[in-house]
Amino acid sequence: MASVKAGIAKRPAPSGSPGPAAKARIAKAGGSPALAKPPISKAPGQAARTASPPAEGDGGDGRSETWQAFADSDPLYAMVGEVSTHKVMDANFNLDEELLMKYLDKLFIQKAAKKPKDWVEIWAALDIPVTHQVPVLEPLLRFGLEHDPESLGKIAAELLIGHRVKSKSLQEAVVGACKGEGTDKGFLRETFFLIFPKGPQSEWGWSRVGWSWQEWWKLVEGCYTGLDSDKAFDELSFLLDKLEAEGGKPLIEQTQPWNELRMKKVKTLLCKFGGLQDEND
Repeated sequence: MASVKAGIAKRPAPSGSPGPAAKARIAKAGGSPALAKPPISKAPGQAARTASPPAEGDGGDGRSETWQAFADSDPLYAMVGEVSTHKVMDANFNLDEELLMKYLDKLFIQKAAKKPKDWVEIWAALDIPVTHQVPVLEPLLRFGLEHDPESLGKIAAELLIGHRVKSKSLQEAVVGACKGEGTDKGFLRETFFLIFPKGPQSEWGWSRVGWSWQEWWKLVEGCYTGLDSDKAFDELSFLLDKLEAEGGKPLIEQTQPWNELRMKKVKTLLCKFGGLQDEND
């Protein structure tokens, strides 16, 4: 990577009673029905979650009637219950922006979601149609950029790895969320690093059927092209440096998945962001 950038750096029952047949068998045996064993006691929090029967109109899992009680003791459980009960998008795909902002404040500011992986469960509870992910994902990214850009890269990666958002949706949302300032504040390099295809020099990477260097690069190019050119140049360079450092050898020597053709695509994009005709300018 050092050689690539060297040329470019020149730019600045209820239980029921036994039926008749059962009673007859009991009488014949001269015995009495065995007493039921007492239920095994559970921890208070577990019992509270499992003991409440589904309430009328709660969807059958009881969560929509119980989540409010856990706002302090289990904020994530309460958050999942709230967003699944009071949805930000109705059946006609109308977005309640005020409600979404309320949820994002709880998630980013009040830290209802403590780990990036928690967002996988939150997104599932939001129940956003695949065809309408961008209207929710874009403000999520914008809010994260303003309030917690350090965590946003891992959050975006988890949503992709957890099969909650599509790569095309992420690309469109990034372009919209970063349009104002023209920068991603570094979150994309973290996302792209974490979802880099798994290989001999990238054991940390993402392995999934259909996920390849070509698909990864398409997302990288599409997202960075939506940023300010100078910022995109710097961010792509940082990303490549990290991939090279973690791989333990120059990219061109990392035979999977790098090769001459792919390195040429990288150089071409860097030159485009740098305003150069080719790497020798």
